[in-house]
Amino acid sequence: MLDETFLQALREYVLTHRASSTTSTRGSAMPKPSHWPKHAGIGPVVCRDATQGEREYVDANRMSPFSTELLATIEERGLADVDVCGRAGLDGRLLSELRSTGYRPSKPTALALCLALALGPADTEGLLAKAGYALGRSDVSDLVIRYCIEHGVSGLAEVDEALASMGQEPLSARPRD
Repeated sequence: MLDETFLQALREYVLTHRASSTTSTRGSAMPKPSHWPKHAGIGPVVCRDATQGEREYVDANRMSPFSTELLATIEERGLADVDVCGRAGLDGRLLSELRSTGYRPSKPTALALCLALALGPADTEGLLAKAGYALGRSDVSDLVIRYCIEHGVSGLAEVDEALASMGQEPLSARPRD
């Protein structure tokens, strides 16, 4: 159970960080790069083959997949799959599926796994990025989870309590795969 001092500091953190987040870019369209094919909305878009430089860029900047990184972290820490799934509140078959198919989990599932591994802020951000997610600074739930991770709170029940204290849906109640 989290104490009132922690919860008050959490409220202040969310208010401060949410208020200082960058202004919305809603409504402002990102310009298309000039090399994108022109398309009038009729017929298929025909794209040219990637250049050698483009292929090299992709190869140099591609990250290992979420499943590879997650499984390596579990192995490095000497943890059993069943323990990680138990801490994350997930079915043990999930990691078997990760091993065999390498699927991309939902954000709540990825977050639950990061918490189960008690990853620090940088490692959490890195692992989430490999699944295509991030902890945003304008979403209250993300700020609460970020605060918990920064303060060493990694138990699913405690994070759920912190989320509930801010009027957010508990992580364990969110749809997961």
